[in-house]
Amino acid sequence: MSIKICVLFAGMLLVPGLMHAAPNDTIRIGDHSALQAERFYNEGIRLFNQNRLEDALKAFDKAVETYPEYAQAYYNRGVVKQSQFNFPAALADFEKALEINPEHTLAHLARGYALSETGQPEKAMKSFDQAIKIAPDHYLGWYLRGVALFWLGEYGRAVQDFSRAIELKPDYAPAWNDRGSARQMAGNTSGAMADFQQAMLLDPSMHFTFNNMGNLRNEMQQYNEAMEYFTTAIRLNPNYAMAYNNRGIARFNMEQFAEAVSDYNRAIELNPVFSQAYNNRGNARYKLNDYQGALADFSKAIELNPGYGEAYLNRGIVQEMLRDLDSARNDWQKALELGVSIAESYLK
Repeated sequence: MSIKICVLFAGMLLVPGLMHAAPNDTIRIGDHSALQAERFYNEGIRLFNQNRLEDALKAFDKAVETYPEYAQAYYNRGVVKQSQFNFPAALADFEKALEINPEHTLAHLARGYALSETGQPEKAMKSFDQAIKIAPDHYLGWYLRGVALFWLGEYGRAVQDFSRAIELKPDYAPAWNDRGSARQMAGNTSGAMADFQQAMLLDPSMHFTFNNMGNLRNEMQQYNEAMEYFTTAIRLNPNYAMAYNNRGIARFNMEQFAEAVSDYNRAIELNPVFSQAYNNRGNARYKLNDYQGALADFSKAIELNPGYGEAYLNRGIVQEMLRDLDSARNDWQKALELGVSIAESYLK
């Protein structure tokens, strides 16, 4: 029965906070509305830094209402919306900032990030390309384009962009982490390990890097080492569902099935729609001869993700054990239709 290891790619928020208290737009000294807008703008920054996001939004609303050509205020309002994961609304603000100031590098980057998060990777690439054209020495442009290339499956090009970001800012730990992820996906195990180690050295608080190193060790069948990394990731972030799931995988591989179930339980508790954790818990319950529990888990994984071919394959195996052969064949047929080629051997 198959278990899917989830390699977590670093999901960094785009912009390191709001920019600066003085606007970078051309505002006439003595223009009362502009000066009033700047006061609202500065208030928005203060409130944002206090994590009072709704109040910060209201302050930036007033800034752009008072001075509609204030590109930086639109940009910063978009950053606040993005920090609330309201990417469509953030995208509209970044577009407005660029309409006013087409050379606003960070707005191009922010727009690209928002486009990525709203399922528009090709448009995102164009936005990152434009940012790099305007500011070729800004590390974020290369870094974020690398992220987009990673999600498009172009791992070699992603490595190149992350490498350029690292050249420009050698102490930027996320770029090391993400280059490690790209190298891992491209099959460069030693390069991935070196990058993860450097990322952990630069920033020992990045829990997702420890998770990524654990996944790499799992792939290398170094399960004890993998467990140590996952445990560190959990210590750094006790609410990290992915690390509990992946530590469960390491325990499963060590045939510690009851302990694996405990980790999957915690992953599901933290993320009740975590379809892979349900599938993985089903695998562990199957090994413990808890066929009804396994059946329930695989069914839940399919309910959450109807395209989850491995869960159909696994549920078919359990149904065969329960002597429900018609249902088993139906599940194997569905798994085959979803691209799980090994299901064909079960149908023979």
